[in-house]
Amino acid sequence: MAKITGKVDKIINTDYCWVKTYKGEQAKIFLSEFSESDKKELKTGIDVDFEIEKKSNVNYYFGKKASITKVVVQNNNNNLENKNSSVDLDAFIPNDTKTLIKMNQIDNFSLKFHKFARFDKDKFSFYKVDKGKLIYNDVEGFPFRNIRFDLLIGQLKESANSLFPMFNHVENLSIDWRLAIGLGTESVYETSINLHPVYGFPFIPGQAVKGIVRSWLIQEYFQNNEKLAFNNGVFCSLFGAPKESETGESQGSLVFFDAYPISEPKLKVDVMNPHYGPYYSDNSDKPTKPPADYYNPVPIFFLTVEETAFQFIVAIREQDNETGRIGSVGASYFDLGKQFLKEALTQKGIGAKTAVGYGYFKEN
Repeated sequence: MAKITGKVDKIINTDYCWVKTYKGEQAKIFLSEFSESDKKELKTGIDVDFEIEKKSNVNYYFGKKASITKVVVQNNNNNLENKNSSVDLDAFIPNDTKTLIKMNQIDNFSLKFHKFARFDKDKFSFYKVDKGKLIYNDVEGFPFRNIRFDLLIGQLKESANSLFPMFNHVENLSIDWRLAIGLGTESVYETSINLHPVYGFPFIPGQAVKGIVRSWLIQEYFQNNEKLAFNNGVFCSLFGAPKESETGESQGSLVFFDAYPISEPKLKVDVMNPHYGPYYSDNSDKPTKPPADYYNPVPIFFLTVEETAFQFIVAIREQDNETGRIGSVGASYFDLGKQFLKEALTQKGIGAKTAVGYGYFKEN
């Protein structure tokens, strides 16, 4: 039987404890179900794993084969460097900090990527090749397995059900090839990636989802003309509008949640090769050399996500769910939101470099 996770709510003497699961259910676990070492560490507020058993005469579960939730600690730095790298680039941090980090695993990718950045000659680097040979790879293979994605996406669903009980829709879509999200975010590297500020995994912010759906509508139904869109009352109601629009200044009724990976995401390093860097960086009025083949390409590495499914959620308040039409499409605002969300992600794509195939999604 699969185990579930809950948080210890109360310990009754040396007999049993009450545990609350992340679905809000109560479970009673006798302390005899724990190992002797776990009994010594058991206290309120910590997570425990256990099998559940339901008895008909009570309104709670019984927990069996219980244990304190263990975080699997792996030395990811060493694993990556031994497997993917022939050298170890240095990190410019205090010596005592460096010693502590070498002794322990950095299990938050955002902290590892941004705060423990490695330095190579004259710039920060997370990936290096030389004449086709991989020299250093500090990112691919990073383990996100310690993150409970099932709980995180479950919490988003619960929030949607709580805030928008009548009209919320979950759409699970998989990356068709690769996703480059947050490429231009401020970073010590030449490129970056959108990472969750707490858990450190790649995610798509809700405002980015809303922006791409809005952009898709303007492109597809309003001849790529925002002024035409602002003359459509339904568009203004869905996405909000300025004072000069048909409806006047208003807030959009559609709400888009952050999109989280459904399971452990897979990071992949990609590369772009600008050929005419010196020409475009020449700020003089008359560049001395035109762009041509005599310029050497300068590879710029960037991070993408591949082979990963994301959970998207769109919602609307009951009082805002009117009926309207955009182009030839007429339906309730909620149904329009569902349709346009899927169309935008599968036909327009999201993030950077969509013109060359990045950022497109497909049905699972």
